[in-house]
Amino acid sequence: MRKITLILIITLGTNSLCSQSLDETFDWIARNSNGREAVDYDYEKKKLLFISFRGDSWRSVEEIDPKNIKTIKLKYGSNGWNSVQLHYNLSKDISYSTYFLDSNFNEKPETRKNYKNGKIYIDFNLNVNKEKIKQFKNAFLNIFKKLGINLNDDDEMFKNE
Repeated sequence: MRKITLILIITLGTNSLCSQSLDETFDWIARNSNGREAVDYDYEKKKLLFISFRGDSWRSVEEIDPKNIKTIKLKYGSNGWNSVQLHYNLSKDISYSTYFLDSNFNEKPETRKNYKNGKIYIDFNLNVNKEKIKQFKNAFLNIFKKLGINLNDDDEMFKNE
């Protein structure tokens, strides 16, 4: 019994040491998306922030409650653009907000729009190959795991059929 307990402790300890922290994962996403996309977490509001950068003047933010996400899925495009899709749990009332940031990364309040329902998923779309988009998917799985949320993996669900 002691050997099993010791093995379990070593295995769990090694697993937690090997996985990235939230901040390391956020940094990896920003670096590997060529600065086009970023993810952050607002600990006060308990919201995930998906930030898109397009040039120096256009920065949009989508703010979501991560508990509303149910599944994760890869979508491969024919033109080199592949994406990770985060699907909402449609059995819940879903609310999310979008807004823009100014050059100092402050919210432009006049641009905030609040939505209720109507959206099925968030599409994290990047011009990367299939191997790299799988790494992005793993990064998102790590984020949700660190937040205590287990996502259903639609890509794995039907893999053995």
